[in-house]
Amino acid sequence: MGARLRLVINTLGMVLALTLLGILLLVSSGGDDRQQRVIDHTLRELRELATAMQSEAVTADGLELDPSDRFRALELAFDNAVRVLDGQADTMVRSDDGPLRGAREAALTLFNALDQSAHERLRPAVLSDRLAAIGDGARGLGEDVRAFSAEQRAYLIERDQILQEGRELVRQLRQRGLDAAADGTFAGLQQAEDRIRRTVGSDAGPVAATLQRLREVTIPPAPLRQARADLIDRLDGLLATRVATSGHLARIAASSLPERIEELRESVSRDYLYVLRSVSDARVLLNVYTLMLVLILVYFGIRLQRSNRWLNRSHTLLEERVRERTQELQDAYEELQESQVQLVQAEKMSSLGQLVAGVVHEINTPLLYVMNNTDMTRESILEVRRQIEPVLDTLRSTIDVDALTENLEEVTALTTDSAEGLNDIDTLVKSLKDFSRLDRATYDRFDVRDGIEKTLTITRNLLKYGIEVERDLREVPEILCAPSRVNQVFINLITNAAQAMDGKGVLKIATYADGDGWVHIEIRDTGCGIPEENLNRVLDPFFTTKPVGQGTGLGLSIVRKIMDEHGGKLTIDSRVGVGTQITLSFPVDGAGELGADNPEAEAA
Repeated sequence: MGARLRLVINTLGMVLALTLLGILLLVSSGGDDRQQRVIDHTLRELRELATAMQSEAVTADGLELDPSDRFRALELAFDNAVRVLDGQADTMVRSDDGPLRGAREAALTLFNALDQSAHERLRPAVLSDRLAAIGDGARGLGEDVRAFSAEQRAYLIERDQILQEGRELVRQLRQRGLDAAADGTFAGLQQAEDRIRRTVGSDAGPVAATLQRLREVTIPPAPLRQARADLIDRLDGLLATRVATSGHLARIAASSLPERIEELRESVSRDYLYVLRSVSDARVLLNVYTLMLVLILVYFGIRLQRSNRWLNRSHTLLEERVRERTQELQDAYEELQESQVQLVQAEKMSSLGQLVAGVVHEINTPLLYVMNNTDMTRESILEVRRQIEPVLDTLRSTIDVDALTENLEEVTALTTDSAEGLNDIDTLVKSLKDFSRLDRATYDRFDVRDGIEKTLTITRNLLKYGIEVERDLREVPEILCAPSRVNQVFINLITNAAQAMDGKGVLKIATYADGDGWVHIEIRDTGCGIPEENLNRVLDPFFTTKPVGQGTGLGLSIVRKIMDEHGGKLTIDSRVGVGTQITLSFPVDGAGELGADNPEAEAA
């Protein structure tokens, strides 16, 4: 009975210890402030933009300014902040469904169960709803701002036109000697414009009275009376525009969005500080708990000294298992490296596969006319034989010397054509061979101009149907490098440029050297360009803007890796709709892995 009770007590103690450890681990693993920082930054930016919009609207109304240009910049930033806020709201909703999140929240609640000062948590769902509400309010404010901007602009344009036409009417009245009518009209127009400007809400009584007095001004000429009537009608329209503008302005000025945003910021900050304090306390307790476990282990270690031999044996077994696990990790790491190499090779083979299709196309044309010329050569030789056979049969017959000469010349010409076709094939084969550098050392002195020319020969099938290639290959020193790797850079960049131009455009390639031991290659295309938001990502592995199945996203990643291996530099300058320029810079004497692995690099 006593042994069973001890077993139950030990089991309960272990369960409680493990539960406490789990709670401490779950609580101490929190405190990630990345999302909180994003939300805080976005809310602060949104509050500042909302306040700026309110201030700009009041200023524009008070000074009678056209706020379109200023509002345009504010609206762009405002809309972007609203989109970020909407994204954070969606993220909060998704993150609230995870089991780990639920377990951490439960652990945090248990950990602070005895804390009387603990405040009510801002749950992700509640925060998401409040963020969504802020987003709706921001969109409403944005709509009022856009409406106010449009109405204010329309109001100012219409007012200036009315005043200009009013001055013209007053001038015509004075020309006709109707000074009293001119003075009355001028005063009425100025007073009507002033009262319209001061109109707030729908209080149009003063304006109506002013317009009535303007109608009562005596103007004998009928055309001028009609002009005055038109101006009065337009003043009525201007009043309606002003009323609409003042309504939008009132809603903008009365918006409590900045205060609501600040209130939510304070709630988020309080909640984060609460979590941060809990995490800090949990980590302290976890350290204490760990220390207690260490003391317990020391205690049991002392008690188990009599079993030293068994412990040594266990230790030996443990070391063996560690070695086995280390070997397994090493094998896994080597397999990972091999997989990486295979991925790189797969990308290279993918590029070479495209080029092989081009090479086959280029080989096919000369091969066809070599075959045709061979057939015609055979026919010509048969004709020669028919001409010579009578000579063999009867010596007294006469040989057609002209026909024989013509046939022999035709045979010669066809043979020449065949040789030219075979030379084209030989050129392509040599270019492909020189490109891959399979018959040369891994590291060597290399003329980048030769590599560019060989690459252009191999990729001719991608360029010859509408892409004009402009070369400015100035004389440069040979660089110490792995030629096949550098050729891979050229082929990836030229292939990308051809695809970006969709078969039509101008490809410019230039080489030059500076006095500091660097060789530079510029490759510029007139293709679609790279969006600014993608410029920092195009060199990342597996990033591609091509449709699924048409690109692995490793092309530019491989280029960057090769440039890093050679201690080189790569810069990208691109504009959408204009094109892209990529500049490659290589040290003449090599660097990086190249310099470490090659004796010639050390000598250089």
